[in-house]
Amino acid sequence: MTFRFALQVLLRLKESQEHQQRLVLEQANAKVQGCQLRIAQTDEKIEASKRVRQHSLEDGVRSAEILFLELCSSRLAGHRQEMEKELTQLRELRNTCLQTYQRLHREREALDTLRSSQLQRFHLEEARREQKQVDDFFLLRREHLRRR
Repeated sequence: MTFRFALQVLLRLKESQEHQQRLVLEQANAKVQGCQLRIAQTDEKIEASKRVRQHSLEDGVRSAEILFLELCSSRLAGHRQEMEKELTQLRELRNTCLQTYQRLHREREALDTLRSSQLQRFHLEEARREQKQVDDFFLLRREHLRRR
């Protein structure tokens, strides 16, 4: 007799859903990391722009060039703020994905635990049946030998 888990189809579905959600979570993590990297790169550009502006002031560059450098710095700062907003949204999305993944993981684990429990019970019952057959055979043989 073979073991059959009545909820095997549901377990497979939950495994598939969990796997898909893990992939979605990994993508969300990658987007957060990408945005953090772009922010760090923008910070480097802002710092480089500040250094260029400082050198320009020390070297006595024309005011038009200084204004242009200020405009560039201002644009970079604005771009950084936009990326911070995007990062916040991406983190919220990642948290939502994580919560969904954790829920699906718990559901799959519950089914997996139920399956393991039923499999263990099946093996125990199978061992009892086999022992009963051995005992019955032994009793039959003993009864047969007694009648001889």
